[in-house]
Amino acid sequence: VAKQPALAEQHAAANATILLNQGLERLVSDPEGARNLIEKSVQANPFHVEGHFELGKVYSKLGNYDEAIVSFNRALSNPLYETPSVPLYNMGRAYKAKGDLKGAYASFSEAIRKEPNSHLMFALELNLGVIDYQEGSYREAEKHLTRSNERAPNLAETHYWLGMTQMQLRKRKEAAESFKKVIQLAPESEWEVKSRENLKRL
Repeated sequence: VAKQPALAEQHAAANATILLNQGLERLVSDPEGARNLIEKSVQANPFHVEGHFELGKVYSKLGNYDEAIVSFNRALSNPLYETPSVPLYNMGRAYKAKGDLKGAYASFSEAIRKEPNSHLMFALELNLGVIDYQEGSYREAEKHLTRSNERAPNLAETHYWLGMTQMQLRKRKEAAESFKKVIQLAPESEWEVKSRENLKRL
């Protein structure tokens, strides 16, 4: 008799995994259908961390940012989560998409605090830098963007925002170098067009 609950839990976990995999297979072709399947997955196993994380990603894809944030928080509720920077990064993007820069900044910062060696560090620093720039905190923006650039030196977007920040700090020479780097890294891109325009203003 004592084994019955364990068997039931195993069955629920297996069913949740099947539903999750089915949902992920439909994510590109049928996001709404994928959402329904992954919702059933976490209903079958409320402790399925991966299910909550993937559900958060689906909600974000559908523009349901508040629901996405709830799902990412549920994924993070497991203290043994090995890569907390991943749901925190996605949560930050959800906050940013809904226009909550304070919530986004807090999520990106928490991701760095919890996982300082995350493979997403370049993206976390980039997002913090862009928010600082948008908020007018140019010196802080420069710090974050420089750190992002050190981790991913071939990312044109980082060089662009670093150049924009250097313009605000009246570092004309450094800004010009940043915009030239964008042109080199991303020819025929939106970043190149904007960088050429900014070079003319220097």
